[in-house]
Amino acid sequence: MLDNRLTAVLALGYFDSVHKGHQKVISTAKQCANDFGCALVVFTFDDNLKAVFSSTPDKMVYVKEERKVLLESLGADQVVFAPVTKEFLSLSKIEFLDYLNEKFNVLGYVCGSDYRFGKNGLGNVEYLKEF
Repeated sequence: MLDNRLTAVLALGYFDSVHKGHQKVISTAKQCANDFGCALVVFTFDDNLKAVFSSTPDKMVYVKEERKVLLESLGADQVVFAPVTKEFLSLSKIEFLDYLNEKFNVLGYVCGSDYRFGKNGLGNVEYLKEF
């Protein structure tokens, strides 16, 4: 059976403002992708995360389209925006990683040390390393 998934290193994060920390995650992921000879995919969210859980959403520095342009200018071959829905945000940490691995042939993940994922943010860098 042919595997049509894109082979990639994934940069994981909210990337709401694409600050220096975000830029470091992307540059590290780009270097890894170059080393592996594959694509760099930035995986982020398409809307305001806090708005799902609070009546006072975070102020967004950039809209989705601006973030896409910025992330591509930093070397992303593809930017994937996950839905900010209660259903998607209710995925367990393993379901979240399974979702990514179904979409991509993942050779590696790069994220900030404070990155959390999965329902209630139970996934973290240590879990990702073990995975």
